Amino acid sequence: GLPANIDRSVQRARSEATVHALQALSAAVGAATSFDREEWCRKLQPIIQGWEKLRQSGGGDALLAKPTAGATQKRASDGSRAEALAGSDLEPVDMFVQLEEQRAFSIVSKVDKAIQNIAAVMSGSELLSPQVQAIASTLMEHRVPPGWEALWEGPSAPVEWLRAIAMRKLALRQWVKRSAKGELFDHAFDLAELFNPGTFLNALRQQTARKLGCSMDGLSLCSSFAEQELSRAAVPVRIVGLSMQGAGFDGERLTEPSADAPELTSAPTCFLAYLPEEEANDVRGAHATVSLPLYKGTSRECLLFDLEVPIRSGDSPARWVTSGVAFFLSN
Repeated sequence: GLPANIDRSVQRARSEATVHALQALSAAVGAATSFDREEWCRKLQPIIQGWEKLRQSGGGDALLAKPTAGATQKRASDGSRAEALAGSDLEPVDMFVQLEEQRAFSIVSKVDKAIQNIAAVMSGSELLSPQVQAIASTLMEHRVPPGWEALWEGPSAPVEWLRAIAMRKLALRQWVKRSAKGELFDHAFDLAELFNPGTFLNALRQQTARKLGCSMDGLSLCSSFAEQELSRAAVPVRIVGLSMQGAGFDGERLTEPSADAPELTSAPTCFLAYLPEEEANDVRGAHATVSLPLYKGTSRECLLFDLEVPIRSGDSPARWVTSGVAFFLSN
């Protein structure tokens, strides 16, 4: 059956639905077919001020800092940079990190320009264009503009979406610095800091295949909450920052949550590696485990992969699957 603290999940879902309904109603009531400066200031000024705080949070203009050159000095355009990286001798994961930072810069730059244009219209220093009108109208409806969603699909609320891209942009600068020093794998990885965690996994698989001198098709992703189980892996990684829902977990076994337990709890450090199929099967069969999904977010719309989670010997894996136990990159 469902976990004892399921009421907390139901309450959160109902609260979110109510807030979205009220925001939509407010937007419909206040909708206008022409520019109303007072209305724009009332609804958009908090978003603009919030973005300015995010710009300052990284120290100066760190949020808008251009990508570091890394192994190549070629910066003419997104395309030329990608070609230069493709022709370099970077390892696949290092190449991914540089391209991910480039994408972060592109997203943040386009969003910043749009917000500055809205601010200029509100101050009267620029004329209103159809494009600015469309973006501003969508933001006043408490929705992420379609053009922004095309850049990256994240939270549905504009303020949360802006925080998410800013967090990733600043975090990726640290990834690039570690990569340049050859220290990337000395640190734990928080996949919530990436725009494309799935692509990171593909790069990890490619780098493992290169190191083992085998085909990527012969490798299988293996997970464990015990580091020693993957100690022989060619390219193991530590994953932190995961949260989980539907059960308690101390790193050794799953437990039923109490009725007053929080809806989401922090999960222990997880270890990932790509292994040849036979070795992966040996690791999975060493202990009693259950395969549980790891999603990007609590909406459970985007599945990344399944984690192998230890359970008590003789415990039924189906019990935890039917309870809806799942892991998330972030809460």
